[in-house]
Amino acid sequence: MSTQVDEENGEGEVESVAEGYATVKLKTGVRVKLRLAACIVIGGPLIEGVHVRLGVNLLGIRILVVL
Repeated sequence: MSTQVDEENGEGEVESVAEGYATVKLKTGVRVKLRLAACIVIGGPLIEGVHVRLGVNLLGIRILVVL
C-alpha cells in the first residue's frame, strides 16, 4: 500500500541527521524519522536546517527533495 503526501503538508525542515536516520519536522508539526538507506535525496546535501519536500513514489520509496 503506498500513500501520497500532498505538497503543502509534505514540506518541512530537517532537524537532525544521525546514525543513518533523518528527522524531519513537517509544517503540520509532525516529526517523521526516516531511514536514509530507504530514501532518495534529490537537489543537494541533506544537512540540518535545510527545507525539504517529502514524497512517496508508486513503489513506496520515499523521496526527499531539498528546496
